[in-house]
Amino acid sequence: MPMLCMVMLTYLVYEKQHKFRTMMKMHGLGDRPYWIIYYMYFLILSTVYLILFVDIFQSL
Repeated sequence: MPMLCMVMLTYLVYEKQHKFRTMMKMHGLGDRPYWIIYYMYFLILSTVYLILFVDIFQSL
């Protein structure tokens, strides 16, 4: 879980540096779709980590 928090923090810093959210707003995308996409991305990422974690420790 701490690894996932570091990944999320790194992604947020990267997004701030490249101003993706500002560009998305300029193209007419609101806040709600941005945050839904953000949380879905990390939900999928954490699910993949969980599956790999369970698979690795189940085989031991």
